Amino acid sequence: MSRRVIDLSTGEEAKVESRDFLDLLTHTTYVIQVQRLSDDIRTPLEWLLTLFDQRRVGPRSFELSLPEVPEKLLDIAHYLQRPLLDEGMLQEILEEEWAAMDAVVVETLEARPKQREEDV
Repeated sequence: MSRRVIDLSTGEEAKVESRDFLDLLTHTTYVIQVQRLSDDIRTPLEWLLTLFDQRRVGPRSFELSLPEVPEKLLDIAHYLQRPLLDEGMLQEILEEEWAAMDAVVVETLEARPKQREEDV
């Protein structure tokens, strides 16, 4: 079976030097070559992939220097940064998150009796 190789960002058929791997596939596959992404970021997926782009290694080999991260991806970027935080900072963040979750639970529990009264 001969599969077409399409560049999803342009919609054009891509030129492939070797088809050996592709011809062995039995299903539709998406292959992302992060190191080949352009610096011209066009899609939300490309923004997400910048969080893993090893070409952007920062001053310390385990950190990436990223362009400004879009607000939609800040939660993911912060989650990925957690292993770099010192123990005290990590504990503070976890406590803030638990407090926020507790507030949501309390708000939900307080809303239930009111909702039940309205339903009756």
